[in-house]
Amino acid sequence: MTKNQKIKHTLQQTKKRRKSQTLVSFELKISKNKLPKSIIKKLHQLFIETKWFYNAFLASSRTLSYKIKSVQVRNKNKEFEQKELTLLSCQMKQSLITKVKDSIYALHVLKMKGNKVGRLKFKKELNSIPLKQHGHTFSVFPTYIKIQNIKHKLPIRGFDQIENYCEKHNINLKDVEFTKANFIRRATNFYLHITVAVPKVKKYKTTPKEAVGIDFGCQTQLTISNGNEAVKIEYIVPPNKKIRNIHKRISRSEKQNGRKTRTKNKFKKQLALRKEYEHISNQRKDIANKVVHCLNSSYEYVCYQDDNIHGWGKNHGKKVSHTGIGRIKSDIKKKSLTPIEVDRFFPSTQLCPKCESRTKHNVSQRMFKCSSCLYKEDRDIKSAKIIRHEGLRIREIKGLEQTSMENLTSLLIS
Repeated sequence: MTKNQKIKHTLQQTKKRRKSQTLVSFELKISKNKLPKSIIKKLHQLFIETKWFYNAFLASSRTLSYKIKSVQVRNKNKEFEQKELTLLSCQMKQSLITKVKDSIYALHVLKMKGNKVGRLKFKKELNSIPLKQHGHTFSVFPTYIKIQNIKHKLPIRGFDQIENYCEKHNINLKDVEFTKANFIRRATNFYLHITVAVPKVKKYKTTPKEAVGIDFGCQTQLTISNGNEAVKIEYIVPPNKKIRNIHKRISRSEKQNGRKTRTKNKFKKQLALRKEYEHISNQRKDIANKVVHCLNSSYEYVCYQDDNIHGWGKNHGKKVSHTGIGRIKSDIKKKSLTPIEVDRFFPSTQLCPKCESRTKHNVSQRMFKCSSCLYKEDRDIKSAKIIRHEGLRIREIKGLEQTSMENLTSLLIS
């Protein structure tokens, strides 16, 4: 067998295996405290080299080879220097090339659809390295990981996630197959996002067959109603005083030294700012995960309206950005058992649940009062109930369509 035939044969085998497997992703955290300073410097150097190669590949109009060992880099004096790629391996370069080509193809697709599209820009920082082959570019063990061209073992946290998943679904750890990973650098630490191929498991629906309606808002972020009862969830995670103080210090230094000058002190302040913003984003993620988990564990049908949350930011910028409602909406769409999306232009705030007549109210008026039957209720609770009712109606129509199609197919076959 030739080399190309061997590659084709292995690809066919993996395709056969993937039919009986599901892909699951996990995040492993590298314990930075246990690493020496020399290795941390090496890891940072690896990300710098990826930036050099990415920019050089774009500058060469995508003709640069993955076998190249040095690239031209522009320095502070706007002169080109030849820099050696000591840590970046050939497989990492290959995966970076495919990443660039995929993003160019995505831009081409958008352009064909009629959207305004620009070119790919050169990067000041590149904080993710795709690692495509387990055993060569990276290898995972219960207590540490290894990355190509970095000889030191990197201690990790979070391998117990994989073990717990296997215990929950009665899977042997030997059957777990590590496919690919993404090495990520953040302000606080280094992370490894792994995709794992696991044998398929039959999912049994243990949740009760109940429906819930969700109304998104700016003042009350979530209003949840199951028909009889209603719950209002209000939360805001604003930036703290520390962030404001750091922003003030950066603006003062920029006035003194100039915006384009990059001093060590300014870099330290920017790093501290990133850490604080990451901490706040983690808090918002935690709230979103808890809300979505609570909904999925207690309700099978989750009805929500396709609100233009991105558009809300123009009028209510801080109220929307400090909450992260968009994350909750996208998580419901992806993670819930049967998400039912109500149309964006459905008048959930105007309809009366008794006489079904429309009455418009000002945004400041939080109580709904029907003009024809004088029905009174809280505006958010009423809209959540109507969204639930409309979602169930959509589900019934879809069910009837499916049954009619099945009857047609059975008649055609007979």
